Amino acid sequence: MPAKLYSRLLTTVAASTLATSTLAQEVAHTAQPQAVIESGGMEDIVVTAEKRESSVQKTPLSITALDSAALSSRGIVDINQVSGLVPSMAINNYAGTPRITIRGLGLTAFAPGFDGAVAVHVNGVYLAHVVEAGAQFLDMERVEVLRGPQGTLYGRNATGGSVNLITKRPTSTFEAGLEVNVGNYSYRAAEGFVSGPVNDRIRARFAIRGERRDGFSLNLFDGKRYDDLAQFGFRGSLEFDVAERLQLALSGDYFYGNDHQYATHFLGNGRQGRFVGQPSLYNQELPAVLAGGQTIPRNSINESINPRLLNTDRPPDSMRRYYGFSGTLDWELNDNVSLKSITSYRHIYYLAQTERDATNVYFANFNQSERARQFSEELQLLGDTESLKWIVGAYYLNDRILNGYQEIDFGPAAGATNVTPPDRPEIFMGGSASTKAYAIFAQATYSLTHALSITPGIRYSEEKRSIDERLLRPNPVVAATNIDSASFHAVTPKLVLQYEPTSRLMAYASVSKGFKSGGYAVTGLQGEVQPEKLWAYEIGIKSKLFNNHFQTNISAFHYDYTNLQVSKIVNNRAVLENAADATVDGIELELRLLPIQNLVISGSFAYNDAKFKNFATVDPAFPELLSQDLSGKRLPDSSKYTFSVAPAYTIPLGDEDKIVVSGEYNWRSTRYFTPFNLKNAYQPAFGMLNARIRYAGSGGSWYAELWGKNLTNKLAVIGSFVSGPAFGFPRNGQLEDPRTYGIRVGFKL
Repeated sequence: MPAKLYSRLLTTVAASTLATSTLAQEVAHTAQPQAVIESGGMEDIVVTAEKRESSVQKTPLSITALDSAALSSRGIVDINQVSGLVPSMAINNYAGTPRITIRGLGLTAFAPGFDGAVAVHVNGVYLAHVVEAGAQFLDMERVEVLRGPQGTLYGRNATGGSVNLITKRPTSTFEAGLEVNVGNYSYRAAEGFVSGPVNDRIRARFAIRGERRDGFSLNLFDGKRYDDLAQFGFRGSLEFDVAERLQLALSGDYFYGNDHQYATHFLGNGRQGRFVGQPSLYNQELPAVLAGGQTIPRNSINESINPRLLNTDRPPDSMRRYYGFSGTLDWELNDNVSLKSITSYRHIYYLAQTERDATNVYFANFNQSERARQFSEELQLLGDTESLKWIVGAYYLNDRILNGYQEIDFGPAAGATNVTPPDRPEIFMGGSASTKAYAIFAQATYSLTHALSITPGIRYSEEKRSIDERLLRPNPVVAATNIDSASFHAVTPKLVLQYEPTSRLMAYASVSKGFKSGGYAVTGLQGEVQPEKLWAYEIGIKSKLFNNHFQTNISAFHYDYTNLQVSKIVNNRAVLENAADATVDGIELELRLLPIQNLVISGSFAYNDAKFKNFATVDPAFPELLSQDLSGKRLPDSSKYTFSVAPAYTIPLGDEDKIVVSGEYNWRSTRYFTPFNLKNAYQPAFGMLNARIRYAGSGGSWYAELWGKNLTNKLAVIGSFVSGPAFGFPRNGQLEDPRTYGIRVGFKL
């Protein structure tokens, strides 16, 4: 960040801090507005973002938290539905893998072994394969989105931030519940749980959820509807009071999906729009069309008229199966020191089958699959005294991709002799890979005065990665092999100053370093890429004013990023390369307001200027342009502005009954999907509107709700890519869900 800009931001936040502090002190000694006096303030959300419990308003970092009530009231059932509520966050889902981006940093491609810059944790367990995050939410207690590098406490691949998913724990009294949801497109879902004591020392909880839906997209080829949904999952957990200060928690979960949920939609010619006045470059037919195939209807420059339609000879099959087990041991060694151990094993398998030519003839089919397993162990020793809170720990991960591959089958329309898909593909890229990661870390918060504290932290990380892959072309001729290994290490420090002049105001300033491992992408057939590293600088204030009827959090940040890993399609392969560097500057604002009794308004705004610096590369869709200077281009999946507002009004009816009317509007500015920032792969600014009306009876023991999502039926692209020259550079992508609506009912015992 230029010195003048950073100084201006620092001055602005400091002035805001002083003004807010003065206002807070005045509020404490003056009469409140009548509406404020008559009602209580908003509750704080308790999070575990720093490996111990603390209020969001007391945690010195940018964090958005959604508790179980917020998740339920908004009908959020998977991670894709979270992004519109979090500043500077975007998610696009390709074949079941949520590519999460925070402040411009995330997962830029989809292939076995690709690492994202946003870590995902479930109950403290790091998911080495982000595809698992695409599973449905089940029995969720809280979602925490930590923005900014979390290099000290969370470590690997958390340069953009971390998404922490926390599930509900067994209860000491009996509870049970059931929710049923039906909607258009024949949507039906049911979720139930039962929880309670087994005896005076053991508690258990079991939850199950299933969902089905007809497809959003009509396929002209066979008259069937794709982008449908069929998935199922369950989770079980046990808690044991082993001794007075010793507790053991065991859990297991399973998820299975088998449907055509992730259809690839033809959007247009991938070379369209680059050179105005030269239609020969973008108004050309695709090879599959020249061979007798048809796409969906297009306009004069080969753009799809209705991208929701399909015209494919092959169903977009998707199969996902994930399961895992974990054990967490909590041992209070004395009143001030405790020990925690988190042990986990996870297994994933998925298979995604699509076609890349986007026509109704058998020209080229594409398959991708991955089978992997991971084992992890984390030890934490935590101390807590009046003036000092500290944590030291160690982490180990053994992750192995047992088999990951991409394959392309060419059919008769492409000149192949096969009339049915061959037993072996004509092009096969794949193999195995392994990662062993080790880390030790420490962080402490020391109170210098009653109002001022300092938090230093440091982590040492070491990773050993290897790969064994091959390219068969045509199958079974071995065209290339890649057997390699590499090691990486990093030291990631952190320093935070926190100032809390009153219980209603907190200001902080932090500097931290993030680290994303170098390594390999299975199917890339290339040498290792170097680690990503960044220095992040952030200042912010958090306040609770007017008897906690007005909460506001504001932060300003600057990132210096080196060796940014960027992906692109080269010769039908997804490859990685290191950009020279990038910078990110931004401001984020979150607020919650209770202006009158029973009306709560939540909102956010973000300015996020994420761009490349000194980066040159070749666009695979326009190789004739040779290497291009992308300095100043926006990072993929990064909107410069995002905005959201979510009001909720409660109407008391007596006898503990009530009606709650709520909704949210989320808007984001232009979003590019490749580093080249072209209109052959982008989404213009758009907004989404959701709304609900719920009747809750008997103090919340049952409810019935009418809900609607994307009420304006906005057609928006959430991910787009240009396929390679073998397919004629078609521009394919994924779309936001259309307008959906339904009825949801539930009860609790």
